[in-house]
Amino acid sequence: MPPNQYSVIVGINNRTIIYPYEVDIPLIIYNELTGEEKRFAVEFNGTFWHDDNKKSDIEKSKKLNQLNWFYIGVDFTDYDSNNPNIFFQKTIENVFNYIKDLFTEKKE
Repeated sequence: MPPNQYSVIVGINNRTIIYPYEVDIPLIIYNELTGEEKRFAVEFNGTFWHDDNKKSDIEKSKKLNQLNWFYIGVDFTDYDSNNPNIFFQKTIENVFNYIKDLFTEKKE
């Protein structure tokens, strides 16, 4: 894979994608060689961030999927304030492994 094959755009707290809902971290990965684009909405769920409103999260997920966004919900019920670095490291690894799997599943 050439080193500059992909461009990545990362946003934060965007309300323009599915107004009035907020997308915590919109992430767009663009393949410069093929023109393929994948859009991801990383969402922080659970009472750590806001009221645990699962109905709203499900509605948001459906709206994002209708617009060809991959919804990635990050559940904070296991968040340990004594070890935040471990939690965030595992979360970031899980998100990027999920994204990597989506890009490589065609090739296998």
